[in-house]
Amino acid sequence: MPTLEEAFRIAVEHHHAGRLAEAETVYESILAAVPDQPEAMSNLGYAQQMQGKLAMAAATYRKVLAKWPDRPQPHARLGEMMQWTGRWGTAVDCYETAASLLPNDEGLAGQLDHALSLASRHQALREPLRRGGRLDLRDVTFLVPCRIESPDRRRNLRILVTYLRRYLDTNILICEDNPERQDVPGIMAELGLGSADYGYVHLTGNDSPYTHKAKQINVMAAAAATPVLVVQDTDVLVEPTQYVLARQAVHDGAALTCPFNGLFFDVAPDFVPGVERTLAVSQIDLFDPRNEMLYKNSYGGSVFFARRVFDRLGGFNERFVSWGWEDFEIYRRLELLGERVERTQGPLLHLSHARSANSVTENPWYAHNTAEYERVVSMTPDRIRAEIAGGGFRRPLVGADTVPGWGEPPAS
Repeated sequence: MPTLEEAFRIAVEHHHAGRLAEAETVYESILAAVPDQPEAMSNLGYAQQMQGKLAMAAATYRKVLAKWPDRPQPHARLGEMMQWTGRWGTAVDCYETAASLLPNDEGLAGQLDHALSLASRHQALREPLRRGGRLDLRDVTFLVPCRIESPDRRRNLRILVTYLRRYLDTNILICEDNPERQDVPGIMAELGLGSADYGYVHLTGNDSPYTHKAKQINVMAAAAATPVLVVQDTDVLVEPTQYVLARQAVHDGAALTCPFNGLFFDVAPDFVPGVERTLAVSQIDLFDPRNEMLYKNSYGGSVFFARRVFDRLGGFNERFVSWGWEDFEIYRRLELLGERVERTQGPLLHLSHARSANSVTENPWYAHNTAEYERVVSMTPDRIRAEIAGGGFRRPLVGADTVPGWGEPPAS
């Protein structure tokens, strides 16, 4: 049986090695034996935080502060989580409290300054919205690949287009690859939109159930006329000011910018009707466990590109089909080529939907996509450039006859 000191050392070793669940378990065992152990309790909160268990982490930090209110670190950690979730003003409050408890700490002072700068910048960017206007992104085209496979997907496309048009003066181009029907024009008509309000491309050659998203993106990119392109999933939203900051980063020289900090939250079905009704994402409680953090390091969902770089890259890799790895591959390809990749602060919100064959790892293209990702990231920069020059990242539109191990079911 380890002593308290030995158990704490084991927990810290787990923590430093990234074994956060194991660290959490050991910290909990220490606190079960010695409840008034502030270091173990604070570290427990941090282990929970870094696993994305925000509600549990916040409760743990507040428990620390209820017993030891003069400890600055839990206040700072709460401030960090408030920044993660886009609560800029609350983050400032937390950092101000932490800095007041340790006024000579340069690290805390720097964190407070950063929080103040973020809050001020977002407040200034929102000024046109407060006057009933929209944010100017006329030099941006949102490229939305889609196939309407369920009522959820139909609803989410409707929310996305309404949301973008409500907050942004921008361009929207949608590509649908369902060969059997055209759903998008009808959905846009339901919103009162005509052909002058959005762009539309219908690809008809893919007779399989699996979307060729990378092909759709490249077709739209060729049709778009703006210097900034956004590859935008149907089911994803961020705060409007995050789009503006991402566009600015591209103008400042970034090849790729995510308008979020890597945190990818799945908005639970209970919350989606509220988003549709209010077109506001700030009211979503990301500390509610129902709104699960799916990823901590995402590079997909909504991604801004400088067109000149997108074209030089050869666009998206069309060897990826359906769901899996295509967004992470283009980020890694840019990184390997020495291009600048950035993020903005704030989370990404994914509107929950029924999972089709295109949204699960069990689809027959997933293993193929995984192998393609591993192939590309093992290349040297010169090999990647040669592949681009030779058209190696392009392929014809997929169809039923090209799905790995799959054949069209016989007619009944």
